[in-house]
Amino acid sequence: YGNTDVTIQARQYLHLYWGDGLEDSIAFINPYPLNCNTNYYNFSYLSHFYSNYGNYLISINEPFYVNDIRNIYNSSIESLKLQKDVKLSQEIGLNSSPDFSYPQDCEWGCCNAFNPIAHDPDGDSLSYEFTPCLVTNYIFPAFSIDSTNGNFFIYPDTIGKYAIAIKINEWRFYGNGVHLIGSTIRQMLLDVNSILSIDEKN
Repeated sequence: YGNTDVTIQARQYLHLYWGDGLEDSIAFINPYPLNCNTNYYNFSYLSHFYSNYGNYLISINEPFYVNDIRNIYNSSIESLKLQKDVKLSQEIGLNSSPDFSYPQDCEWGCCNAFNPIAHDPDGDSLSYEFTPCLVTNYIFPAFSIDSTNGNFFIYPDTIGKYAIAIKINEWRFYGNGVHLIGSTIRQMLLDVNSILSIDEKN
């Protein structure tokens, strides 16, 4: 998601780092406006061959945040950092990242419950936790999360945009037990448009 007043349209790609010293360019596909201030971007698909087993951190680091996010100071000048931990080993075998059935942006009114609805194509078990957005001035909003099913609740005290990041861990049984085989950090933008206190609900 990017501001419409930022000249990102002049850039046709992002730099993606594979974690093994190599990088690629990933192209934008058909950005379209969500509202008068924000564009939504899709990206092309890439494939990569690793020369050996090991742990790799796939990452993107680009100036891409929208303005006026309440829990990121000067959000428009912060870089959006995306990361994916990949573990390659003979014991693990093939592995796919979780799929998400819910989009990354959300407009909230009085309801403060949400679930990203993650599904692992390989049948791996998933656990959930909040993690800081990878910026220099991040402030955690008031929140809680169920580590087993991904239900989370946020309790904002002010209308506005909030950025959160959920870390989804993949677990698989092999060898002599259950092992962490990868994790995905999903960053989301929540647009809170109304606040109801307990007194107002009553």
